[in-house]
Amino acid sequence: MAQLATKKINNAKAWTSDEEERLRKLIISNAPVFDIAADPGRTVVAVRTRAQVLRISLGRSRFRKKAKGK
Repeated sequence: MAQLATKKINNAKAWTSDEEERLRKLIISNAPVFDIAADPGRTVVAVRTRAQVLRISLGRSRFRKKAKGK
């Protein structure tokens, strides 16, 4: 029996142009990546990946969690 190549299925929903524009604005406003991800209901990994595709730098400081109470 021949082995079939397995391919991971991508169940992610496509980014709309409105979501991409909102992503750009939030990145420019220096919002934390956790807040950026929560806005369109995406994961942090999805936001980081889309920013790379769009060639937008997130910067390392945006990946820190907010301090409690702030």
